[in-house]
Amino acid sequence: VAFFAEQEAACPGLIDELVRAGAAQLTTECAGQVVYRQEDASVSLFGVVSGSVGLYMRGDKVYRLTPRGEADTEPTSTLTEARSRRDEAAEEEDEEDVCLVADSPRSASASTAASATRYRTCEGQGTFSGRSKLGKRAQVVRAGGVLREQALVQGVARSASAKCLEDTTFVVVGFPEYQAAMAELERRRAFFDERLPGMREFAPESGHAHPSTIASARTLRQGERLLVQGIAASEPAVFLVDRGVLELQRYRRNSANPAYVLASRPLHASSWKSSLASCERPMTGIAGSTGGAETGRGEHLERDMWDKAAEGDILCTLAALPLPGIEPFTAEVVSRSARLFVLSGSALGALHPKVLKQLRAHLAEQLARRLHRLPECQAAPSSIADSGRSKSLPSLSAQPANARGLHTSLGQ
Repeated sequence: VAFFAEQEAACPGLIDELVRAGAAQLTTECAGQVVYRQEDASVSLFGVVSGSVGLYMRGDKVYRLTPRGEADTEPTSTLTEARSRRDEAAEEEDEEDVCLVADSPRSASASTAASATRYRTCEGQGTFSGRSKLGKRAQVVRAGGVLREQALVQGVARSASAKCLEDTTFVVVGFPEYQAAMAELERRRAFFDERLPGMREFAPESGHAHPSTIASARTLRQGERLLVQGIAASEPAVFLVDRGVLELQRYRRNSANPAYVLASRPLHASSWKSSLASCERPMTGIAGSTGGAETGRGEHLERDMWDKAAEGDILCTLAALPLPGIEPFTAEVVSRSARLFVLSGSALGALHPKVLKQLRAHLAEQLARRLHRLPECQAAPSSIADSGRSKSLPSLSAQPANARGLHTSLGQ
C-alpha cells in the first residue's frame, strides 16, 4: 500500500513497529459492507489490498442517514458477519429442503424487511441498512489505495462514507496503535541520540541510517543470560539497555563453570553431575542437562557480581571491539524482565564510521575498567583501552566473510 511505503520512507521502522505491536490486521469485507459513515469519528486506517471501495459524500441537502425504528435493538453484527452466518447455515441444509420463492408475495415482504435490517459499520461507530442514503459516489479507491488517511493522521471526523463495491481485503491499523507506534519510534530515536556514544558525529546526509532504525528489540526474562563466561560469542553485537537490570558476574572458581569443565571432559552428565563434580548445571540440552536436573556441590556455585547494567547502559560481545577470545563475564537478567536494543552483524557494520569508532572506544574503556578489578589483571597493565582508541583498530568489514554472514539479529 503506497501510503505505508511513504510513511516508512518518512519514518523508517514504522512498519516493523506496527507488526511488532500487532497493530496491523488483515480483514476481508463483503460487497455492500459500509466501512464507515460520513462524520463518524476516525478509529482506523484502511489500506486496500484487493477489491475496490466507493467513497460517498453528501451535498448541501441533509439526508436522513439510517432509517430508525425498523429494528427493536441495535445491530450486533456487520453485513459481512451476517452473510457469513447465512452461508454457513445454507451449507448445512440439504438442497432439496431449500425453497426459493422469488415471485411470491412473501418474497417481496422478505426483501423489504431485509432492506430495513441494520448492520454495524466496520469501525463500529455507526450503522446502516439497505435504505441508508450515503450521498453521491465521488471516488473509487482500488488496491494500493488508502481510505481517507488524512482523517487518521489528523484525528478529524470522516469527510465521506466508504462502502465496499466488491469483496475487499484491507490492512487495518487502529488510530491509537498508529499514534503509539510513531511515538515509540520518536522515543527510541531520542534514546539513541542521548545514550549511544558518537551520535554527535552522526550526519543524516551521509546516507547512513539512524541507529535506532536498524537496531532490533529483544526482551529477556529474569535469569536469562546475554553473555556467558568462558564461551566465545558467535558474532559482534552491541546491546543498549532500554529497561531492566542485568548483572555482570564471574564464577569464584573456574572449576564451577560448566563451560570450562566440559571443554576438557566428555559431554556427558557424569562430567558435571557426579558427587565429585563441582560445576553448575550446563544449559538444558547440553551434556545430558535437563530443566529439572540438580547441580553438583551447590555450596561452591555462587557467582560474584562485578558490575550492573541498567537503563541506558551498553554491553557488547568481545567480537564487537573487535577482540578474539572467550567472554570474561556472564551477563544475566536480574530484574523481572529486560528489554534491549541490539546492533549486531550487518546492522553494526552499517553504523556511521565515526559513530562506530567512538562506540568501540567507549566499550573498550568500559571493559578495561572491569578487567582491571580482577585479581589476575591488577598486576599487569592492560592495553585494551589504548587499542580501543587506535586508528588501526580493524573494522567489522575487515573480518572474514564467514564471520560477517552470521545471524543479522540476536533476537531471532
